[in-house]
Amino acid sequence: MADDNPYRETENRVRDLVMAEGWSIRGAQSADAAWVFLAEDAQGKRIVFGQGKDRPDFIEMQATISVDATHQAKFDALPPDELDEFLWELRFGLLSLDTNFRGVERPFRRVALTLRVYRDELEAISGLPRALQRMNKAMLVVLWMINRKMNQPAPPEEVDGITVN
Repeated sequence: MADDNPYRETENRVRDLVMAEGWSIRGAQSADAAWVFLAEDAQGKRIVFGQGKDRPDFIEMQATISVDATHQAKFDALPPDELDEFLWELRFGLLSLDTNFRGVERPFRRVALTLRVYRDELEAISGLPRALQRMNKAMLVVLWMINRKMNQPAPPEEVDGITVN
């Protein structure tokens, strides 16, 4: 019996490549997606992978970094000019990584990151691993800039009070 899902080959390829990079996989659902799954690395960072039903030319990777209530209060207490400077630095940092983002605004509550990986990148041997690396760097830019602003030393991939989900 032939598989009548034209997206299945891409999904299987992406799953295999993500698992080969050491990420664990679990299912997820979205009404707008031909397929979607959640990947998590050993440090607890999570990225959602999926492909739109009408978009066979690319997949999307999405990650959200949420700021807890304690840190939200600290950001809210910053002078407006100081917060604006932080937000501009964060925007430019993310732009330099060629990553789409939302939420880098007042009030500062979360940052949603999106990275499109087009078919030609997926077909290249190093395409998806490089995209994973770009997304990981974007998440770390957000985490480290928050950490630096809050004057909190932390291990390279862990920031107290900040979660990647």
